[in-house]
Amino acid sequence: MNMLNAYNIVMIIQGNRAAYYSRRVMDMQFHIIASMADIVESRDENTGGHTRRTAGYVETICRQLKKMNAFPDILTDRYIEDMVVAASLHDIGKIHIPDSVLNKPGRLTDEEFEIMKSHTTAGRDLLNQAKQGLGEFEYLNMAIDMAEYHHEWWNGKGYPNGLSGHAF
Repeated sequence: MNMLNAYNIVMIIQGNRAAYYSRRVMDMQFHIIASMADIVESRDENTGGHTRRTAGYVETICRQLKKMNAFPDILTDRYIEDMVVAASLHDIGKIHIPDSVLNKPGRLTDEEFEIMKSHTTAGRDLLNQAKQGLGEFEYLNMAIDMAEYHHEWWNGKGYPNGLSGHAF
């Protein structure tokens, strides 16, 4: 075996090792994220399993769109995986909502609803803080957008920004 072939083999082995450890770190991050989402959700007595169901819906919709060959330049397997992880963080801002509002039986007052609505911007802010410490990850960028915008409506009557149509 000549020196060039040996070098190539060593580089392949090192590349595989780096890919393996990179994948393990990503898996660990995803499990930590899922645990954080579960912790937040465990405070909310009204939405058992909501974050996992939402992530499942996101995956189902994305996979179906991919089967239909919709958005082929966007809906890669990696992009879908990132969306599913991000979706589990959409309600992370509820960690800032007082239990008296989060778990209130019955209808919220206007004041309580305003407090509840703040979970969108609180989630955005929390995830932006995480981004400062963790760095740039596509799933984190998606999670920031999902946390802030998941209550916006097509007709502009959602919150926190009242966006409509393609504005987001």
